[in-house]
Amino acid sequence: MNNRLFQECKVLDNDLQTLVYDNYLTFIEAADTISELNQELNGLDSELENLSSSIKRGNTRFEKIDQTMGPKWQEIAKLSKLEVDLSKLKHLSELPQMFKNAISLYDSADVTVFEEAVTCYRNYSDVLIGYKSTKFLISLCGEIKSYIARVKQLI
Repeated sequence: MNNRLFQECKVLDNDLQTLVYDNYLTFIEAADTISELNQELNGLDSELENLSSSIKRGNTRFEKIDQTMGPKWQEIAKLSKLEVDLSKLKHLSELPQMFKNAISLYDSADVTVFEEAVTCYRNYSDVLIGYKSTKFLISLCGEIKSYIARVKQLI
């Protein structure tokens, strides 16, 4: 019985040593992993600081560009709107001739000859409101209205 107890103690002692050794190895591996992570995080901190600094410099440059270019972009937007309006005015200036041609082609049964002129007027007449005080447009508007009245009489 003593021998058996002694053997069991020896087995338990060996198991305990193995358990301690395994736990020690796990502890050392965990400590090494934590140390590596800490080194990587320290490197990441400096990279994040560099990134933050770069973003701040970029924002500063963007603000300078925006301050310099902002008024120019506004001027470009105004010019772009003006270009659209001029294109509409070009079409409107052709409108009296379109009505004149349509009236000369009009046959009492075929009102489709007025479609192009009416469509043009519908698409571009909004520009007349914005520039209605211009002498050219006052006369153009009067001419267009007289042709519209004539078309109404014919139809």
